[in-house]
Amino acid sequence: MEKNNSKVSDIIKFGGAIILVIVAFFCASLMIKYDNAAEPSSESSAELESVSEDQVSENVAETVESTETEEEEVPEEQWIKDYRGLLKKTDSDNFDNYAVIYVDDDDVPEIVMLGDKSRIYTWHDGMLSDMAIDANSMYFYERGNKLFSDEKFYHIEDMEWKELVESQDEVDGEISKVISKIDGTYSYKELTAMLKKGEVTPSELSKENLTPDDESGEDTEDDEEDDEDDEHETFDADDDEIHSYEFVIGDISWTGAFDAVKGNGENRYLARITSKEEFDYVSKLIKQQNLQNYIFWLGAGRKADTEEYHWIDNFENTSEQVISNSGVYGSFWANGEPSFSGKGENTDNVEENYVCMYYDASKDAFVWSDIPDKILSTSPSYAGRLGYIVEVEK
Repeated sequence: MEKNNSKVSDIIKFGGAIILVIVAFFCASLMIKYDNAAEPSSESSAELESVSEDQVSENVAETVESTETEEEEVPEEQWIKDYRGLLKKTDSDNFDNYAVIYVDDDDVPEIVMLGDKSRIYTWHDGMLSDMAIDANSMYFYERGNKLFSDEKFYHIEDMEWKELVESQDEVDGEISKVISKIDGTYSYKELTAMLKKGEVTPSELSKENLTPDDESGEDTEDDEEDDEDDEHETFDADDDEIHSYEFVIGDISWTGAFDAVKGNGENRYLARITSKEEFDYVSKLIKQQNLQNYIFWLGAGRKADTEEYHWIDNFENTSEQVISNSGVYGSFWANGEPSFSGKGENTDNVEENYVCMYYDASKDAFVWSDIPDKILSTSPSYAGRLGYIVEVEK
C-alpha cells in the first residue's frame, strides 16, 4: 500500500513539473511576441522612416508650388512671366534687338521686337496681343495710347491693337505734334535678364516733330525754304517795332501756355492783337500754314468777378483798354461772344475766363470766343486741336 502511494506521488510530481515547463514555455512565447510587436526590426524601422521623409517632401513641394501659384496670380508678376515665356518661344535670329516702351497708360510696358518683320506686343489681364509694324516709320505718344506706323494710327482697345479711323485732317494734326521714337534698344540676353530679375527699364526715346508731308521728321529743302519764310513773317505793329508770330501746337490750358511763354522775357508773350490790320495778318499766317483746325489761345483774360477782358503781360499786369465786343474789337468776336459762361460736353454752367481764336468754316473767317482755362476737362473733343500764338517783338 505504501509503495503504491509512493508511485502515485511520484507521478503527480512528474506531471506537475511538465505542466510548469509548458506554462513557462507559453509565457516565454507570449513575451517574445510582445517584444517583437513593441520593437519593430531595423529593416521595418528604416522603411517607415523613408516613407515619412517622402511624405514630408511631398508636403513641402505642394506648399512651395501653392505659394508660387499664388505669387504668379499677382498681375505685376504674371506679365513678366508671360513675357519671359514669349521670349523663350521666339527665335532670336529673326530679330536684331528689342525695346521696352509705354504706349497705353498702365504699369505694364509694351515689348517691341525689331527686325525685318518687326512686331509689338502688349499685355492685359493675362492676355498677350501683338501686331506687325513698320519699325522705320513707328512713332507713338508715350502713355497716350496712340501709335503711328506705315501711315496709320493704332491704339490698344479691349486688350487688342486696333486701327484708329480718323479723317485726314485729324491724322495730319496728330503727325504735326511732338511724339516719341525709340532711341535705345536691348539685346535678347539683356531683355531676358531684366525680366528674370523683375526689373524692366524702358528704352531711351527721342522726341520728333513730324509734319504731314515728311513723316521722317527730317527737314527737306522745301522745309528749309519755309523756315526762311517764317523768319520774315512779321507785322509792323505800331510803325516803331516789328513783331513776328509763332504757332505752337499742343493740348494745353491757357495757364499752361501763359507759363510756358512768360519765362522768356518781356519781348515774347501770348499774342495781343490790337488792330484790324494785325488781326487780318495773323489770320493770313494761320491759313498759309494750314492750321485752321486748331483753336489758339491769345493773351487775354478776365477776373472771375468781372465781365471785362484785358490783355495780360508776362508780369500778369492787365491793360487799361477793355477788350469788348464793340469798337475796334467788335468785328473779331463770334456771334454772342464773349458769353462769360457756357455749357460743356459733360457739364453745365462752365465759367469761361480766357480768349481764343479759331476758324469758323461757315463764315470762312477767324473769330474770337471765350472758353474755360482747362477746356479738355469740360469738352474732351477738343483734344488734339489746341495751340497758342507767341508774339515776338524784334
